[in-house]
Amino acid sequence: MLDPRTARRRATVWSLLVALGVVVLLWNPVLADPAPWRALFTQAGPAFVLLALVLQWTMALLMIPTLPLVAALAWLLPEQPLLALAIAMGGVLGSALAIHLGAERLGLAPLLAASTRLAAAREWIARHGSPALALWCLAPFLPSDVGCYVAASARMPLPRFLAAVLAGELVLCASVVFGVAALAG
Repeated sequence: MLDPRTARRRATVWSLLVALGVVVLLWNPVLADPAPWRALFTQAGPAFVLLALVLQWTMALLMIPTLPLVAALAWLLPEQPLLALAIAMGGVLGSALAIHLGAERLGLAPLLAASTRLAAAREWIARHGSPALALWCLAPFLPSDVGCYVAASARMPLPRFLAAVLAGELVLCASVVFGVAALAG
């Protein structure tokens, strides 16, 4: 979907953001202590949940990986992994629904057809249906939002679409949440 120059620019921006984050943490190691962050987000209550959901929905719609946000939720809430997982899955459901409902309006079919890899992915999802999308969403290095766009452009029915996204993402998000919570706790 992205031309190679745009993809390189996006990768460069992400690399610079990660490098900036590392520099900030090295410069001020107090920021790496999770206790003040946990207290801040615990005091925020429902506003924290709403902020996390809106952030995850926005990131997914812009095709920005959301798995780091899921890991951050687990890091902030290690004593409440089920809450972190519920927030993550709410974000998954909301963004998947928005992608499915908006895919046709965005006119994605011609864009997907222009890329041989995405056209092949669309054909694979159209042929194998929900199991293919669930496997796509389960793979940690395949962007789930792209899989959702591909499946929506293949006109996968909404109930099958949501079930497949939930099945794949639940396993992936639960692995991340419970893994990070075990390490942080």
